[in-house]
Amino acid sequence: MITDLVSATSNPYTYVNLIAGVLSDALNSGSCGICPTHAPFCDNGQCTSINCQDYVLPYCYEESDRGTLARQFCSKTCGCDDPGSKLVASAPSEGCPASCTVSKKYISRLANRTCVDAAVNSTLFDDYATGFRLASQTYPTHFYSWAEYIVTFLYDYGCDVIRDINLYLDFDLCEWEGTPYPVKPLAFICPEACGCKKDFRDGCPLSCQETDPI
Repeated sequence: MITDLVSATSNPYTYVNLIAGVLSDALNSGSCGICPTHAPFCDNGQCTSINCQDYVLPYCYEESDRGTLARQFCSKTCGCDDPGSKLVASAPSEGCPASCTVSKKYISRLANRTCVDAAVNSTLFDDYATGFRLASQTYPTHFYSWAEYIVTFLYDYGCDVIRDINLYLDFDLCEWEGTPYPVKPLAFICPEACGCKKDFRDGCPLSCQETDPI
């Protein structure tokens, strides 16, 4: 089930407070002692209700334990169930539930996307580049430089730069494990540059699948 688990107030007391406690610790939000069920989240010393949008969203893009927890407990808010969201750290190993990629929203987005590369000035492309930059800000120093290099060239050249990056950096931006950190493949945004019609892979729009002639 793809839900923002921490927004479900009907969960048992122990489960809600377990989640709230984990997130409170991760977000360094202060000590409240034991909070009541109607306001189980600790925010700067005050017990309050849990809200992924207000409290967790800023941490969704981090490459950190805090970011992993945010994606685990607030998967919808973070964009785990949308192949076109800003979130690039959307692999199960990064905290997003594996079930996100078979959710109705995820499949619908794949079904409605044309098998054409997005323009560099499109919202779809800009969201990916923005998300990549947000994630890179929490990478270790030695990985931050390659991330900035990639983002700069993506902004300048769009999908056309994929082949050069794959060639000169020995990265594959079209595959989950194609970079030092597992970032969301560009197959959804750049299906032509990623060769989705010839080699259909995770993230490719469904319209790229070859159909047998009638």
